[in-house]
Amino acid sequence: MTFSLSFFDGNRVAYTAWRELKGGVWQRIRVPFDEIQPNPYFQRADAKTGAPIDVRDVSGIAFAPQDQSSGRFTIGSLVVVSN
Repeated sequence: MTFSLSFFDGNRVAYTAWRELKGGVWQRIRVPFDEIQPNPYFQRADAKTGAPIDVRDVSGIAFAPQDQSSGRFTIGSLVVVSN
């Protein structure tokens, strides 16, 4: 199963990272910040593409399964770490 993690930055640019998961088992997923890139499949009309990422105005994070098959997707906890 593939899932995505996405958010809009302060420039209204959609940033996304994708991960492959194994079905039927709990997994710890780590997404390094430098692997979250501008989404090549979707950008808002008012996005300031090409601008440096601006995370000062992120108000939400979206998680979405990307497969056509049925199933369940549960997030046990979310930890954001700043170095």
